[in-house]
Amino acid sequence: MKQGRLYPSSFQELLRVSNTPVLANFRAEWCAPCKQVAPEIARIAREYKNRLTVVRIDIDRHPELAQEFAVNSIPSVLLFDKTTITMRLVGAHNYQTLRREIDRHCPRRNGS
Repeated sequence: MKQGRLYPSSFQELLRVSNTPVLANFRAEWCAPCKQVAPEIARIAREYKNRLTVVRIDIDRHPELAQEFAVNSIPSVLLFDKTTITMRLVGAHNYQTLRREIDRHCPRRNGS
């Protein structure tokens, strides 16, 4: 843990306390399409750092989260506004598609 920075103890807590929408990338280490989309998600994380909180969730380590949010295929990218899912993309989408869908479901706010 980085000194001076507090991290939520669970994904549900992150959803509740985040000041920005949360983009969750459900994935697994063995998943080839997940590896294909990883650079696209990393680019989104960099470019949207003031608008989104981006997290990776390994479904092998956290199968309860995959079940809770009905993630049946990976990669799956879910956008949350607090605890409400506002976007769900299944499959390895390119950067342009990810950006278009995020912008559609998470419009810019003043100053962001």
